[in-house]
Amino acid sequence: MLQLQKSPGLDDMGPMQWKVLISTVMIFLILYCSMRHGVKSSGKVVYVTALLPYVLLSGLLFNGITLKGSNEGIWYFIRPRFERLLELK
Repeated sequence: MLQLQKSPGLDDMGPMQWKVLISTVMIFLILYCSMRHGVKSSGKVVYVTALLPYVLLSGLLFNGITLKGSNEGIWYFIRPRFERLLELK
C-alpha cells in the first residue's frame, strides 16, 4: 500500500510501509496533543500553521534569487514581448 514497487494484483497490497505508518502516527499524535486542551491551545497552533508557509516560501524565494543566472529568468518573466501577441498559431 502506497509503495513504489508494483504488486501482482489488487488482492496483494504488498508489505507494510513503515515510514508511512510512522509518519501518520506522528501526525495524529501531534494533532491530539495540540487539540487536547480545546480551543485555547488551538489558537497557538494556528499562529504556527498560518505563518510557517510564508516563512518557508520567503526562504525559497531568497534562495531562488541568489542562484546563478536568476536575474535572466526574472527579466524574461517581467519583460513584455508585444510582438508575440501578433503571432497567430
